[in-house]
Amino acid sequence: MTQLRVLILLMISFFNIAKSVGQENEQGDLGNLALDQSITYGKLKNGLTYYIKPTENESSKIYMRLYLKAGFDKQDGDQLDIAHMLEHLAFRNGIRDDEQLLNQLGMTRKDQFANTSFKYTEYSFDIPNTNPKGLDTGFQFFKDIAVHTDMSSKAIDSERGAIKEEIYYRNGDNLPQFYLETKLDSYLFPSIHDYSEVIAHYNSFDAEVVRRYYRDWYRPELMAVVVAGAITQPEKIEEKLKEFFKSLKNEKGNRELLDKDSLFFKSKPNFKSIQKQPSTQEFVIEKSELTLFYRDSITYHNLGNYLGLSRLQYWGMLQQILNHRIQEALQVYNPKYQAVISYSENEMYPMGLHLKLSILNNYEQEALQQVIGIIKNLKQNGIEEDEYKKIMNSLMPPSRASVNKDDFYWIKEIRRHFVANEALPEEKEKFLTENLKKTSLSDFNSFIHRNLKLYPDDLGIISTAKIDSLTLKKWIETSPVPKRKERWAKKDIECLKIEVNSNQKSVPIDYRYDKKLKVGEYTLANGIKVIIDHQQVQDDVTRLHGFTGYGAASFSPKNYYSAINSPDIINNSGIACLNKFELKDYLSTTSLWKLPQPYISYQESGIKAVSETKDLELMLKLTSLYFTQVNKDKEAYKDWKFLQLQKFSNPPFSLGSASLKDTIRNLTGDFTKNPIGRQRYQGIFKTDFDNAYDIYNKLFSNAKRFTFLITGLQDISKNLALINKYLGSIPTEEKLHFQNVRNLIESTSLTQGEPVIFPQNDNQNNRTSLVVSFLMPNKYSVSSNQIFHLETQLELLARIIKAKITELRYKKGFPLYDYATVGKFNEAMNRFEFEIQVNSQDSKIKELRKELDFILKNISEDLSEDIFHQEKKRIIQGIDFKQEFLNEREKKLYNYYRYQKPLISIQQHKNYLTDLKLEDFLKDMTNFIEQNSKMEFIFL
Repeated sequence: MTQLRVLILLMISFFNIAKSVGQENEQGDLGNLALDQSITYGKLKNGLTYYIKPTENESSKIYMRLYLKAGFDKQDGDQLDIAHMLEHLAFRNGIRDDEQLLNQLGMTRKDQFANTSFKYTEYSFDIPNTNPKGLDTGFQFFKDIAVHTDMSSKAIDSERGAIKEEIYYRNGDNLPQFYLETKLDSYLFPSIHDYSEVIAHYNSFDAEVVRRYYRDWYRPELMAVVVAGAITQPEKIEEKLKEFFKSLKNEKGNRELLDKDSLFFKSKPNFKSIQKQPSTQEFVIEKSELTLFYRDSITYHNLGNYLGLSRLQYWGMLQQILNHRIQEALQVYNPKYQAVISYSENEMYPMGLHLKLSILNNYEQEALQQVIGIIKNLKQNGIEEDEYKKIMNSLMPPSRASVNKDDFYWIKEIRRHFVANEALPEEKEKFLTENLKKTSLSDFNSFIHRNLKLYPDDLGIISTAKIDSLTLKKWIETSPVPKRKERWAKKDIECLKIEVNSNQKSVPIDYRYDKKLKVGEYTLANGIKVIIDHQQVQDDVTRLHGFTGYGAASFSPKNYYSAINSPDIINNSGIACLNKFELKDYLSTTSLWKLPQPYISYQESGIKAVSETKDLELMLKLTSLYFTQVNKDKEAYKDWKFLQLQKFSNPPFSLGSASLKDTIRNLTGDFTKNPIGRQRYQGIFKTDFDNAYDIYNKLFSNAKRFTFLITGLQDISKNLALINKYLGSIPTEEKLHFQNVRNLIESTSLTQGEPVIFPQNDNQNNRTSLVVSFLMPNKYSVSSNQIFHLETQLELLARIIKAKITELRYKKGFPLYDYATVGKFNEAMNRFEFEIQVNSQDSKIKELRKELDFILKNISEDLSEDIFHQEKKRIIQGIDFKQEFLNEREKKLYNYYRYQKPLISIQQHKNYLTDLKLEDFLKDMTNFIEQNSKMEFIFL
C-alpha cells in the first residue's frame, strides 16, 4: 500500500512539474509536501520542533543536534559577529572539558562542537547508543543553551580575545582581502555584514548587544532538536524529549522574523565598485575581484514542493556544466584569471547562480568577456549529448538503501527542511532519480535557455582601477560568442608505451619473506628493491612509495631551491607526450585523478602514488615514466613560477606561522623538511630552469638507489609480473657521483636562557607566537624498544599539556584559540622532540610564558590519576581508529626500511600504554624536561 501511495504521488508530481516549469511559478502555490514518514516529527506547544530518524548505520552512534533558525542574518547594525559570540558562550554549557563525564559517557572532545552559519546556528552532541545517560546529558546541554547561557559581562569579556584569535587563525594573511570581500558582499546581499572593523568592534562593543541577541532569537519556536543514527526505540526518545523541553517558555521576546530574501528578490539590482589602494605588502600580486550574481526567486518560492526540488537538481547540473566549460577555457599555461562558480542554496547567499572571478590587473575585460561568452554559448546552443550523459551519470542520486545507512545525509536533509523549508518528502531519492531519467536533453537545454541570463542581477568589483557599471555593462554586451574549445583527442596509448628491455627477466631475481613483518622483499634485475606488504586489507587501494637516501644535499647549496622545486616544475609540465592538462584529462576517469607525486627534500628523493586495483598497471606505468620521460617546457616553468607567486599572495594561511616553523628548524639544525614560509617564496627566484631538470635527472637516473614500498596490493602473485615489467624497466645509468650526506647534518646547540626573538612581519598586528621546545638526541640502540616507549610518553605528555593550556582559556580567561603541542621521535634527525606553540595577544605573552613554565615544572604535582588514564584511553582509541587506514601501515614500514625504526604492532602499542604507570611516566617526563635545555622562540 505504501509503495502504491508513493507511486501515485510521484505520477502527480511529474504532471505538476511539467505544468509548472512552463508557467515559471513564482509564488510556490503548488503547496508544501508532507515530511518523510520514516522521521518522527513534531512541534511542542512552546514552538520547539523535533526530528527523530533511525538509520541502518553500523557505527552504533547517535548524532544529536540543536538548530537555531538564526545566525549572522539576524544581527542588528551594532551586533557584528555577535551570533558567533553567542555560539561560544552557549557552548560553555557543554561538557567538553569535563574529562570525567566524557569518559563515563564514552565520548571525546570531538563529539561536541558548534558552528555559526548565516541562517542558523548548530550545536552537536554525538553519543554512543550503548550509554542511556548520553541522551539525557545531550538534551540537558541543549536545554541549558536555551535558558542558562551565562550572559554576565565577565563571561562575555572572557571570550572577546579568543574570538579575535579565531578570526586571525581562520583568515591567516588573507585578512585584508577578507575585509574587502565582506565589504563588497554587504552592499550586494542582505544579512551579510562588513567585517572591516570586526577587531575594533570586539574591543569596544557593549555587553548588552550580546544579551539583546540572546533575548531576541534564542527562543524555543526558532529551535529544532534532531536525533539521528543507531536508534532502536524512537517512540521512547520522543517521550523523553517532550518531557525535557516542554518547560521551555518563550519569555525572552517576540521579535518579528523578516524574510530578507523575499525583500531582496523584490529589490532593484545592485552594483558596487570598491577601489582599493595598491598593496605595500611583500609577496602581493594585484588582482581584481569580480562578483556576478543571478537571482533565482522561482526556486526560492517553491523549495517546499517538487518543482523546487526539480529546479535545485537542474541548477546543480547547470552549475557543474558551466564550471566545466570555464575550467576548459582555463586549461592554458599562465591563465589571466581564476573562477569559482556555485549555486547558492539559501544557507549563506540568497538562492541564485554565483560567479566569483579573481583577475590579474589589466585583464578584467578579457576575463569577463570570456566568461560571458561561455554563458552566451550555453544559452544559445545548450549542451551536447556527450556532456549530457556525463553529467547525468555523475549526479544520479543515491539509492534509498545507501542513504538509510548515511547518518550525515539525514542530518543535512533535516537541517535544510527546518532552516530553509526545503521539501523532504517520502522517498525523495526515488523522485530525484526518476526526474533525471525523464528529463531529455531537449528538456534540459530548454531549462538552460529560459533560466540562464546574460547580464547578472547583482554585480560588484574590487579593483585598484576605477571601473564603473557602464564599463562592465558594455563589456558584457560586446562579449563575443566563442566556439567551444576543441576537446583534446585522447592520444594513442602508444605514446605512453614503456620500452621493455628484451633481456629483462620476467620475474625478480631474488626473493625473501619476512614472517615478522609480513612482507615480501624482492630484488629486480635492474637492482631496485621492492617491498610488498602481505598483510590482508579490505580497501581496494594500492599505495606505492619509492625512496632513496639522496636529495638536495648532494648538490651545491646554491642549487638547493632548484633541487627541491624540480618535482613541482616537472608535474606542471607533464610526462611523455602529454602536458599537464592532457594528462589530467587522460586520468580523469581513473582512480589516479591525483597524479603520482615525485619529491626531493634535503636528504631524500622519491615518488608516491595511489590507485585502485583496476588502475594498478597504469600507476606503475606512470611511475616508470616519471623516471624516464619527463617533459621540459619553458612555458610550463613560467606558469609554475607564477602559480607559486600567487600562492604566497594573500595566502589563506599565516605566512608568519609557516616561516616560524622554518626558522626553528634552521636554528635546531633540521633541514630534512622543505621550507614552507618566506624562505620558500624567496627560493622561487633562486630556482634555475636548467639546473632543476639536471638535478632531477641525476637523482632519478639510477634505479639501484631506490627502494619501492607497495601496500594494499591484491593478488600479489598475479600482479608481480606487472611490477617487474614497469619498475624493472627503469634504467640504472649512474649520472651522479656523491656520498650520502645524512651524517653531515648536525643540530645547532641552543642554550637555556632568554628567548630568541624574531619579527614576524605579517598582517596580524598585536599578535605574538610563542614556541617552547625541548630536544634530546637519541642515545638508544636503533633496534631498542626504548625509542618507542619514550615517543609514546611524549605523545601522552603533549595531550596532557594541551589540556592544561585549554584550562588557561576557559578557567583563567586567556585569549587563546590557536595552540598546539607535539611530542614525537624525529626519525630523520634521530632525536626526540617536544614542542608547545601558542598564539595570542602581545600583552599576554609574558603571562603565558610564566603559566607554561609553571605547568611544566609542576606536572608531577598537578597530574591526577583520572586525567592520566583518560588521556591514555584516548590515545588507545586513536590507535584503533588509525589501524583502519592503510597509510598508517605504509608509514611504519617506511620508517623501518628508511631509518631501521622497529615496527611496533598495534597490540604492543596498546599493551605498553595500558601497563604504563603514573609514577613511571612522571619520573621519565620530569627527567626529560629537567635534563634537556628549554628553548623559547618569540615571533612578534
